[in-house]
Amino acid sequence: MQIICWVACFLIHKTLAFRAAANPFLPDAQNPKPLDVGALLNTTLVGDDPPWGPTFFSVDLDAGSFTTPIDRRIFFLTTIQLLASQAYLDFNSALPGDIVFRLPQFPTLVIAVYNTGPARPILRKYLFWAMTRIMKTMIMEDRWLGALFAMKLRGRVLGIVAVGDYRLVQSAAMRTQRTPRIPIEITYEDIITTMAEGSAPAVADNVTNATGLAATNTNNKIEFEYDHFGEQMGQAAIFMGSITALFKIAGETGHDFESFISTFLEYRITTCWTSNTSPSRFTFTMLIQAIVGAAKYAVAKNVWRELSGQVFVDRVSVAFGGWFVTRLPPAQRLASS
Repeated sequence: MQIICWVACFLIHKTLAFRAAANPFLPDAQNPKPLDVGALLNTTLVGDDPPWGPTFFSVDLDAGSFTTPIDRRIFFLTTIQLLASQAYLDFNSALPGDIVFRLPQFPTLVIAVYNTGPARPILRKYLFWAMTRIMKTMIMEDRWLGALFAMKLRGRVLGIVAVGDYRLVQSAAMRTQRTPRIPIEITYEDIITTMAEGSAPAVADNVTNATGLAATNTNNKIEFEYDHFGEQMGQAAIFMGSITALFKIAGETGHDFESFISTFLEYRITTCWTSNTSPSRFTFTMLIQAIVGAAKYAVAKNVWRELSGQVFVDRVSVAFGGWFVTRLPPAQRLASS
């Protein structure tokens, strides 16, 4: 799978050498047919490992939990930015303690993680597995409810994930702890600023303008531009595809990227970003920001179709990508029909 993914992005990257100003995901006068990654490969596409973890890990509705309706799009944005904030850090290390996460523009919806005891650290990978399982369950049941969820490893409770109204989450979580503790409030913006060697811009919240999303600092102007095209995909594919992409890059060390690709066959979605320059100027921070920015753009527009985007530094395109419907090679389409 690793070889297949890198070959696909390599081919796309080489195409850009001849069409540096164009986006090959979008049709135009020079390129009437957008690139089809699946068609570039005369082989079987194999999806990435599901991001909900092994079978001995589970997430269950906590007994006696409250249930309150939540907005699915706000929950998606909150989940994506929570996981993005943790994707910069060691995937196999423990969270710093009890944490609470909420977006400034949607302060009433929070996601909190509470440890059931100091001897049972919650690793970041458990958080990824848990949030993926919670999201998948809500999608499958089409029931968007805030609640308390128990994370279990081989049947043993590790901690509680609380989703919902801030006051309900706080009061309910206190009852799960022998010694009530004040959680650490974390933000996506603070972490990306730290991880980009002190110079990364925070992702702006305004994604309703024509060019999508822009983020700037005083040294280099970094912008992210998005547009929709192609086929309808649906919220479920975009929710799960975005989580899968973050899961795949979680724990990677910061470095410049030639290309990145993530495929989730169950939802027929591929996320791909590739450098537009040689040597590459596409950084680990930009990749995560691009994925978060694409999610914000889709929610702001309330459009759930294929999406293309570009990353600019001082108005010079340094990377392009997006998400699109995974188109299987003919032999695999026949085998799966």
